[in-house]
Amino acid sequence: PVVLWASTMNVGARDLADAVAAAVAGSISVTDATPSRLSSLPRFSGSGGGEATHMLLYLNKSTWAGDGAEALADQVRAAREGKLPIVMAHEND
Repeated sequence: PVVLWASTMNVGARDLADAVAAAVAGSISVTDATPSRLSSLPRFSGSGGGEATHMLLYLNKSTWAGDGAEALADQVRAAREGKLPIVMAHEND
């Protein structure tokens, strides 16, 4: 099964992940818990979904701006280094 990690640092990612999971009910679940395989990141035990198999990166004009931008960049780097597949969705804003 596919488990999407929607980082709390990526505003809008959780809403999108929940919408995708609802559209394909039973095939995808969602978590905001930091995947254990990304040992370089602080662990955050979020809500449900199990261990992430993919990271959802929601891109828009605010993705790399604001207080959480550097933390999100660290998460993306860790996901790439940890070979966690990244699914990107880009909003046309």
